[in-house]
Amino acid sequence: MIDPQFKITRTGRTIIATALMILGEYPFVSHKVREVLFDGYEDALLSAAHSGIVTVLSGIFKGEGGSIVPIPIPQMPKFGYFQGYNNSRDEEYWIETGKKDINQIGRVQKWAGITELPDSWWMTPEARSIRGSDTGSFTQMHLDESSTSDMFFSFMCRSFTKTFYKKETIQSIPTMGKGPCHQTVDCSKSINFCHACCDGSFYNGTYLLPPGMFPLVCYPGRLQPTPFAVVYSPPHFLFSPDEVRNTVVGMSPDPEKHEPMIYYHETYSGTTLKVTNRLQVNMPVIKSHDVPSSENMPNVMIPLFWQEATPIYHQFIFNQVWFGFVLVPRLMTVLQFVALGLGLLLLTILVFLQLRKNQKTTIRPSGSFLETTTHWLSSTSSSSTNESGGLRRM
Repeated sequence: MIDPQFKITRTGRTIIATALMILGEYPFVSHKVREVLFDGYEDALLSAAHSGIVTVLSGIFKGEGGSIVPIPIPQMPKFGYFQGYNNSRDEEYWIETGKKDINQIGRVQKWAGITELPDSWWMTPEARSIRGSDTGSFTQMHLDESSTSDMFFSFMCRSFTKTFYKKETIQSIPTMGKGPCHQTVDCSKSINFCHACCDGSFYNGTYLLPPGMFPLVCYPGRLQPTPFAVVYSPPHFLFSPDEVRNTVVGMSPDPEKHEPMIYYHETYSGTTLKVTNRLQVNMPVIKSHDVPSSENMPNVMIPLFWQEATPIYHQFIFNQVWFGFVLVPRLMTVLQFVALGLGLLLLTILVFLQLRKNQKTTIRPSGSFLETTTHWLSSTSSSSTNESGGLRRM
């Protein structure tokens, strides 16, 4: 209610807060984890906003399509952070096939029929742009430590740029881990953190978040406004300053355990072989003297829960990638050396035979001693025969 974009007066906030208390809407409620996350639970505000009375009054005072409730009411029957969302309730995608350029395969051209996110979600063209593939399913080939790749994460309604994280061998396949660096979720410059020029955190018509936090601006995976005010962050406020972590007991950030999003790719083809996706959902609590239920609360970011998702790949996928991009290149390299060795060996043999032939031709005499002696003996024998014949005729 205190969000400046809704332009609710102080009196209006007090009336709304009192009405919510009468309906049974309290700052803290107790429900099962399954209800809070997936199944949803009956919420007093949702039930009242979707009631027939509010619908009739909205039609009378605001006209068709209007609402007398000054804040957005989510189109959900029950309240739940992942209610109705199972990673398949997403908008339609138009993606590149890679026919013209194989390095463009999987690039998202349109999401929900748009090429740029709404102006009301993000302030800059860079933040509103839809870039890269869908959550890193595809990426460009020939990756190295200096290469970057973009991905569009519809769950957070934002595009991210992945940079080098670390190398890791998975199922005997060398991979390269890449993920959004901490600057990606730095919603403000460090100078703006509780800086006097920004009146604490209110600046240019909105509220600046400390580094390491990311506001939810849409219904996860849908082209709809956010149904609730929550803030994303890495688990245990990994990228946030100590001022944030010290307000909550039990925060113990560890980069090895709490790095938010890491995608491991086979470097030649860019095939994704391992994904680690971690996300913490936080609820901002802001002290307000206009709202009786929160006038005694501190300004704090309360962690609600954090989740870690890691897909499991079938073994045949690893086998195919290993055969195509590890074994075959190694065999080709070995065959190249074998062919080179055989070529050198054959060349050596030919040179040796040619040298030997040339050597024989050079030292061979015009007539051997045996041939000369044989010729002399033949001549002598012939002469003796002729002389003997002549004597007998006499």
